[in-house]
Amino acid sequence: MKNTENMLATINSATAQQIGVMLQNNSTLVHRMVPLIMKQYHVGENGYTFLLDEDGTILYHPNRNLVMRGWNDLVPEREGLKKLLDGIALIELNGQKQYIIVTRLPLTGWYVASALPEFEVLDQLRALSRTSLLSNLGAGIILLLLVTFLLNYMLKYIPIIIKQLHRIAEGQLTEFQMVPSHDEFGQISLAIREMAHKIQASIKLIHESAFYDALTGLPNRRFLDEKLTQALQDAKRLNGNFALIFIDLDNFKWINDTRGHKFGDELLRQICSRLIGIHRDGDMMFRFGGDEFVILLQHIGSKQELEHYVERLRTAFSSQVNLFSHSYYINFSAGVVMFPDDGATEEELLKNSDMAMYHAKALGKNRIQYFSSDMISTLLEKEKLTQELRNAVLNQSMTLQYQAIVDAQTSRLYGFEALLRWSHPELGPISPDQFIPLAEEVGLIVPLGEWVLREACRACRLLQDEYQPMSVSVNVSVLQLRSPSLIDAVKHALHESGIDPKHLVLEITEGIVIENFEQSVEALRQLRAIGVRLALDDFGTGYSSLGYLKKLPIDILKLDKVFIWDLDIQSSNSKQIVGPIIDLAHNLGLNIVAEGVETKDQAEMLRAWGCDLNQGYWYSKPVSFEEIKNLLQRF
Repeated sequence: MKNTENMLATINSATAQQIGVMLQNNSTLVHRMVPLIMKQYHVGENGYTFLLDEDGTILYHPNRNLVMRGWNDLVPEREGLKKLLDGIALIELNGQKQYIIVTRLPLTGWYVASALPEFEVLDQLRALSRTSLLSNLGAGIILLLLVTFLLNYMLKYIPIIIKQLHRIAEGQLTEFQMVPSHDEFGQISLAIREMAHKIQASIKLIHESAFYDALTGLPNRRFLDEKLTQALQDAKRLNGNFALIFIDLDNFKWINDTRGHKFGDELLRQICSRLIGIHRDGDMMFRFGGDEFVILLQHIGSKQELEHYVERLRTAFSSQVNLFSHSYYINFSAGVVMFPDDGATEEELLKNSDMAMYHAKALGKNRIQYFSSDMISTLLEKEKLTQELRNAVLNQSMTLQYQAIVDAQTSRLYGFEALLRWSHPELGPISPDQFIPLAEEVGLIVPLGEWVLREACRACRLLQDEYQPMSVSVNVSVLQLRSPSLIDAVKHALHESGIDPKHLVLEITEGIVIENFEQSVEALRQLRAIGVRLALDDFGTGYSSLGYLKKLPIDILKLDKVFIWDLDIQSSNSKQIVGPIIDLAHNLGLNIVAEGVETKDQAEMLRAWGCDLNQGYWYSKPVSFEEIKNLLQRF
């Protein structure tokens, strides 16, 4: 049967192809050649081929009596011509059962039909051996069973795999139903699950990179923005409140610069640990950037509860940090705001907490400051003063005044201390206690200090050339002492002025030295190696540690004026303090200067106790360089 179908199909297809191409030309010659072409194609011994147009009219048939008759005349009781298209069927044709296959001609829409009598087909089938027939039949059955099995198997597991892929597409990357087999389908299912795990890990990594700080592991500023927005929405909906604490480490940049970034990174991790140590349920800590941290307190019932938490924060940083075999105190300044009293938006809360933090720094650092509306006007004034200060430094419109330092035993002039003064054309005289900390805060103190060094050394040389050898004392700030440029600045001022290094005295305070003792000592040693002399200023008002005093490479001890002002008062305890301090300085090989001498009695007592040098209004108030000439006539 199959051979018959193949034979009919092949002949019919070839005939249809050739006839269709020829009929496309639609010429008389072509129509005459069609019968000749059709006669060339025989189907078996008794078969034949005939041609029909698109309506089923017979255009050619070996039996000329059937030409121009219709298909329905041939097969009145069978299905229509189009239903037999491209298939094989057994029909009654011309009173004889025949197998027929019908093919549409290309380009014309006509049909070619090939017919083979049934008896000829049966003869061919009988010619096949029973063994071959059974073999083919068995192979067909086996193939059918195999295909059926494979289809059932695939239809069983493919839906599971499709479901896995759908879950990945929907972002559901966990709890997969797996194919329970170890074949290719099982391997595909396993690979899909592993792919989902990798996608999940990548998403987690991207999320952590975007919302968490890589160094400390704390949430970052971007995460803070989201949480702060959520906290605002919750507080407004529930008519509640929350607090924000903005923390900035004091002097961290200097630690990073002097100790190195590895040390600074480890210090930040220690800070993180201490913040986590006071964590409460609902609280969140963020690394805002650099040495800045933010604490979001979402469950604060009252101002008293906030104050209690602030005390816990202070306590957490009260002990030393041990890093690389050294111990350090961590100082920080912080600003505190509370919603809704101190701001209604994320921007206002962050800005006001930052403002409160800077206010804490302006008050001396290492403190926690609650925000108040007065800070806004203070900040505006500070911004204006900062701009005026920048202009003054740029235009070198500040001046130096000089206060005499006198030999306490002979009352002869020893030298001067250079004091920086700023008289603004509109604001008037501005106190050094106001503009010196501001210059340190905004990064102007180093260039300003270098200018003071040069001017003081230049003035000293002019006085030496015209009068007598004398010294000049210059104050050095903490940031100057930490600056790598200080050594070169001192050398340049000495070289430019030409004064002997021993006539330059650099004054530092106890707080500068004690804050970072080892680094300060090293910097002082480098300065002393140049040949300049070093003085410890305001002694007695800071740490006053005798252990530190013994280790410092200094030459002069300046006793603070608080011990001098009441020396001539009978009930004062200063008399019992000043004398022993003078003896202590001498025993350490140091010269001592008494500051703030304002009366004759004070000067006489200090001379009697063996004080080396005196400084104060008793001898001279600070004067300009031009007024020094008149002052020199008094000594």
